[in-house]
Amino acid sequence: MISKKNYPILGFGFSTEHTEHCFLVTFPDSRAKNADILISEHFNWNPDKEVSFEASFNDRDRQLKVMLKRTIWEQIEEEVKAEFNRRLRAMGVKTGRWLKKGQVPVDRTLGKELTLLAWAIEDADPALIPTAIRNWLGLAPEERWWLYTMTNARVG
Repeated sequence: MISKKNYPILGFGFSTEHTEHCFLVTFPDSRAKNADILISEHFNWNPDKEVSFEASFNDRDRQLKVMLKRTIWEQIEEEVKAEFNRRLRAMGVKTGRWLKKGQVPVDRTLGKELTLLAWAIEDADPALIPTAIRNWLGLAPEERWWLYTMTNARVG
């Protein structure tokens, strides 16, 4: 997680002064109601290189981790934002917000947590998503990181 130093903060806790490793949440044009929200992991920061559906799940530098239907994303976005901003405020770091269109960088540890939740709900019955969110919120960040690491190692 980022430190309290006065580095420029992008999105949710990401600072290029600290690392180039981050996650990106990509929002297609909000007028495209059926367009998926993309969550990808990036090991080298390149804000000019947009993630697209053509991005590989196996690219070494930028790995597409999950594609969520907009209706699924809309069920988690506020809870995730509140959780991340609560923790960022506790660290004295600028809070973030989601966009209607474009890309939002997310600190690598928060990105792991978001991806874990997204994996859990991507194909779930929408009625079960509130329970998944409560369960996710009930885990300590370290537990979320561990679960992400174990799941990612197993399925890539």
